[in-house]
Amino acid sequence: TAGTNTFDRTGFIGGGQIGYNWQTGPWVLGLEADIQYTDVKGTFVTPVLGFAPSTVTQSYKSEWLATFRGRVGYAWNNALLYVKGGAALVNFETGVSDGTPGNHIDTMHKKYRLGYAIGGGWEYALDNKWSVKAEYLYFDLGDTSINALPLAPLPPFTVLTNFDVTGHIARLGLNYRF
Repeated sequence: TAGTNTFDRTGFIGGGQIGYNWQTGPWVLGLEADIQYTDVKGTFVTPVLGFAPSTVTQSYKSEWLATFRGRVGYAWNNALLYVKGGAALVNFETGVSDGTPGNHIDTMHKKYRLGYAIGGGWEYALDNKWSVKAEYLYFDLGDTSINALPLAPLPPFTVLTNFDVTGHIARLGLNYRF
């Protein structure tokens, strides 16, 4: 059965960041690195017509995401409007299984995916040390495929699963400046 399936990519994400900013006039240049725990996972069940088992389950899971980005912003009064971009790295585990006793189709892959992240946001200084921010980040880590072949007694067929590893993150933050 051929088709396109979309997984629900919702989940909790939270972590910390470290960075450095340099200001010249109203312009702010900076470097940031962050790492966050993610609870993003999902499964999708696909029917397989004419064979036993009659379904194949595709799954994915990610436990962390890290980014390293440059940042350019324009400051006025206590506000900063900025854009950012750089590298992103994620651990990504994918699997295909038929769920039968003996698992005639059972393939798991754990990979680290490197790609890019871009975004922007707004930051507001509460005083000389503390600021709050709201930002958006898009990441694209390419795609990965699993080519699973069933074991006997099933007749030969191929289960090809392709995962496009992208995401959107909207986040609020509290920063402390040293």
